[in-house]
Amino acid sequence: MDRSRRSSSRAREADDLVLAGPYAWAMSLRGPRTCIVPFLSVLAACGDSGRSTTGTDGGSHADAAAHADASSGSGGQCGSGHWYNASTAKCADCPVAALACASFDLPSFHWDSATKKLTLAIRPALAEIEGGSMSYDVSNPSGTMTRSVQLSVNGDTLSADLSATLPADAFALTRPSITLIEACGTRATIGDLQITTDSSGGMLALTGFACP
Repeated sequence: MDRSRRSSSRAREADDLVLAGPYAWAMSLRGPRTCIVPFLSVLAACGDSGRSTTGTDGGSHADAAAHADASSGSGGQCGSGHWYNASTAKCADCPVAALACASFDLPSFHWDSATKKLTLAIRPALAEIEGGSMSYDVSNPSGTMTRSVQLSVNGDTLSADLSATLPADAFALTRPSITLIEACGTRATIGDLQITTDSSGGMLALTGFACP
């Protein structure tokens, strides 16, 4: 009798499988629905809508929901009226204190002579920086010119690629000015930074920033 029941059950399950030519379009079993992708030996667990519960980036719905909650809105990762504190990984209310020269973590300054890339961080828990720019005067034998570059932002760290704007024969860089745009909607221009340089090696190197 048990053998008869198992045979009957397998027959009912086989009836649920619909084949169209070489395609196996759907198979309905007890429990979660299973989809068979044509020509591929890949099975994806599906919900009632027939869509996979795993996103295209490999994250779960829970991961996607957490990311959406953190990045929704137009005022930054936390939405209008809030800013994301990278140090605590939490949202905080606007406004933030005005950014100034003292907002920079000056010991974090780094200059890569090979790539002509400058990195500098703001002090933790001050603001969520969304973008900005850096301008400066650079001098070479032809004269002095003003140059400007966009900043790349990664958390509290700012990067400026000077490779296209710093001449190989430059011997001085002066009057640096950094403009920062933060998630609460304010734009701050810090124009009193003092920069130290070294050209003793035959090529201009930036060695640090200081505040007045």
